[in-house]
Amino acid sequence: MRNKVPENFDKHDRVNYAALSSKLHVDTHKKVITLNIELDESICSMIDYFEIFSQRMLMCKRAAEVLGLRFKLVANGNKIA
Repeated sequence: MRNKVPENFDKHDRVNYAALSSKLHVDTHKKVITLNIELDESICSMIDYFEIFSQRMLMCKRAAEVLGLRFKLVANGNKIA
């Protein structure tokens, strides 16, 4: 992030700052790619995150399909897709 002053954050800054962790797991046996993200919802709501990243999540899904895999998304411990 370039902007380090929370008072000056726009929606993109808040979403990026709220991302506490992201882990990608590939299970070749089950043919599944799982992206597990953890967000601080006191900084940014889940809906704000998906408003910004929904197109990227669709690209992940399509890329997994090209590889013959399924794409799963888990956010804050909840299965999203």
